[in-house]
Amino acid sequence: MGWKIAAKNEAEAEIMLFDDIGQWWGKSAKDFVKEIKDLGDITKITLRINSGGGDVFEAQAMYSYLRTHRAHKTVRIDGLAASAASVLAMAGDKIIMPSNALMMIHNPSTVVWGEAEEMRKVAGFLDKVRDAISAVYRAKTGLSEEKIRSMMDDETWMDADEALSLGFCDETDEAIEIAACARSLTEGDIAWKTAAGVAKFSRALGGKMPEAAKKVPLTLESEPKSTLPEKKTQNTTKTTKTEEETVLDIKNAADLEKEYPQVTTQDLTG
Repeated sequence: MGWKIAAKNEAEAEIMLFDDIGQWWGKSAKDFVKEIKDLGDITKITLRINSGGGDVFEAQAMYSYLRTHRAHKTVRIDGLAASAASVLAMAGDKIIMPSNALMMIHNPSTVVWGEAEEMRKVAGFLDKVRDAISAVYRAKTGLSEEKIRSMMDDETWMDADEALSLGFCDETDEAIEIAACARSLTEGDIAWKTAAGVAKFSRALGGKMPEAAKKVPLTLESEPKSTLPEKKTQNTTKTTKTEEETVLDIKNAADLEKEYPQVTTQDLTG
């Protein structure tokens, strides 16, 4: 689904963020701002998020624009607000999380090539980016800088109740229908699917999810065709199941390897 920004009426707009953030993966902050401005003099914005994150600078620019927009902003976490997406979520005057939604915060990361001095420069740069992200979380939650930094160092995953208790959201809501879908476990990404759209994120990220996420049944989609080996019954007869029937209660990598011995832990963290 990706991005969708549309006016619901002359005064109200809805933004659907079901994609990565950034011009290389999803949509840029420039596009984001332009499309909202094109809607005219709106007074209410609902931002719905199901995203694994992306470019933190793009997210920061979107956050800053929304924070200064005169409209009242309601943010709903429809599935996942992780990494840079959690920064953007803080733009809400009110943030709502269904009981089975998740939020994740962590330290920024990058890739660098060069000698030791170059590495030291980049490390200092990442510290400054961390401080900028921390300031966004502190402005919303009222938590101390030490507390936020500790949570970022630990790569903290929060369910709705935890986010509410820490100030990262303002309300919790009833659970919404959501499934973790595995597409091509030898090369594809994990995806969280809701009725509104799908958010993809890497298996390495998915493997760090808390128990709240691991309890969500894993639905194996038939389209596109999965590269998982077909499971055999005790009499070795291969079975074919419809998408609705192929629901496995897989809570972790060990469960997946038990169901499909050919898939290794290395495949999942690749």
